[in-house]
Amino acid sequence: MLGLLGLAVLLAGRFLVADDAYPALKRLRTEIGGVEADNARLRSENEVLRASILSLRHDLHTVERLAREDLDFAAAGETIYLFPTERPTPPER
Repeated sequence: MLGLLGLAVLLAGRFLVADDAYPALKRLRTEIGGVEADNARLRSENEVLRASILSLRHDLHTVERLAREDLDFAAAGETIYLFPTERPTPPER
């Protein structure tokens, strides 16, 4: 029993001072924390995207708004006026 306890203490000491044991474990725990944070961020982003997909599937007003704003579509009988977002630069003389 005493020999087994001595072996456990020896292995624990080796683990704590070895170049690749404890520092590697600490580094991996830090990396896991970063991965978990990324995972949480991606889950949140997925929820936003799922809500957007549901809105596009079931809400015609959302589809119409996107068609008007992003694609410059118009309903029948409407006229669209487009204005440039940037001023053209005059030619150099």
